[in-house]
Amino acid sequence: MKIVIDTSFIVACMKKKIDFLEKAEELFDEGLDWLVPLEVMQELEKLSQQKGEKTENKQASLTAIDFIKSQDLSMIPLQAEPSPAHVDDLIVSYVNEHSNEKPVVATIDKEFKQRVHELGLKTLVIKDMKSLGID
Repeated sequence: MKIVIDTSFIVACMKKKIDFLEKAEELFDEGLDWLVPLEVMQELEKLSQQKGEKTENKQASLTAIDFIKSQDLSMIPLQAEPSPAHVDDLIVSYVNEHSNEKPVVATIDKEFKQRVHELGLKTLVIKDMKSLGID
């Protein structure tokens, strides 16, 4: 099963010290293919360097970058050329194009979750501050 990670999810997992790779294994009966959009990596890099951003978010972004690089997570481009498109829009387009594969989107963003659900797809979310659930 493919799971596309968005920025909010990975930052929240790093802040809360949630091992989402292990927790997700407990939820799914099949092998998991974690997909990290290159655009999410770019957002994490921006967050880690952004002036005025909370130190906690900067550190969580740096930790997320290191974590992603240290794990066997697939990096995927969502668009051929850089554009001002919002990363959530790009993820929605990607999962919609691959809806026959039933990808799951890992997010904590309520509005984004709703958009994914409108496509008939599921989301992986943080529940009870330390565990994961499927919506």
